[in-house]
Amino acid sequence: MHMNWSSGIDPGAYGVRMMGRAGSLKVNESAACALRGETLVALGDDARAMEARVKGIRVVYPMTTGGVADETALYLWLKYLLKEGRERVLLSRPPTMPASQMRLLTALTLDCGASACGLVRSDIACALGAGVPPEGEKARLVLQVGASQITATLVAGLRVIAFDSLPYGLRAADEAIVRMLREQYGIAVGPVTAEGAKNSLGSAMSASGMKERITGLDIHKGWPCQVEVDAGDVADCIAPILDGVPGLVLTVLGKAGPEVLKDLMEGPILLAGGGAEVYGLGGRITEQTSLPCTIAKEPGLCTVKGLSMLLDASDDYQHLVEAHQTILEKRFQPGGRL
Repeated sequence: MHMNWSSGIDPGAYGVRMMGRAGSLKVNESAACALRGETLVALGDDARAMEARVKGIRVVYPMTTGGVADETALYLWLKYLLKEGRERVLLSRPPTMPASQMRLLTALTLDCGASACGLVRSDIACALGAGVPPEGEKARLVLQVGASQITATLVAGLRVIAFDSLPYGLRAADEAIVRMLREQYGIAVGPVTAEGAKNSLGSAMSASGMKERITGLDIHKGWPCQVEVDAGDVADCIAPILDGVPGLVLTVLGKAGPEVLKDLMEGPILLAGGGAEVYGLGGRITEQTSLPCTIAKEPGLCTVKGLSMLLDASDDYQHLVEAHQTILEKRFQPGGRL
């Protein structure tokens, strides 16, 4: 027997991704939602481009650490993603999401047109999408570097052996870059420019000594200007945010048995999530833990790829799906609509 889901949705803190069967990517956009008052103006990359740029526009994001950040934004995103009608959808959910937030996420999904909804822990979906075999006893550690949370999950056969997390992610790096550019270079920039600097100057592909011209507002003269920003300055301001990651890895390893270490020497730590390619992250972890690291293929898509692999999986994996509910079950609940 098969679970027979139609689409997987990863509503991340910074990005929204939707994938169908056979790995067909339907949506891969910024999670931004632009509102004028309570009226929707734009979703996705178009909304992100308006952030801190268009007066009268408020840009919000649907998810944050452990749960729903803005219910309106989440509702509008789900209405857009489920516009084709009665889909049976799997959604990722943060590992630390409380039961009340899980119920809210399920209810909103059904209200927006899904005929059935199930939730899957994002770290488990990420592990599957990163290449962790769904069967087998060897342990793998998956480090998911997201926008609002960094999680470390030790899994074997998609069973969680140990887990821990940091209550912040790479969004904090964007905020640090904004402060650094103001204090060291005398220019004011918005979050979009800061994220661009992080991706270009703070990525694992950046060479030492690399520079980039960045446009901002001269805070002393009050007019636009361009400055050359050094990759080293970006790396230095991101470094404190990454300092806690090796400790997070060691904390999770401390919760597991000694035999796990042998598995991890044979199968390196998998870095996934949108922040997996930040400059020096893998090297920092290896230096402080002596464990090898590798970046998963398409790290930002690992979670939605894992959901896609579960869409038509056998019922042997049904235990991974939580809060499974259909629209009929919701309607016949006390207070539900008939």
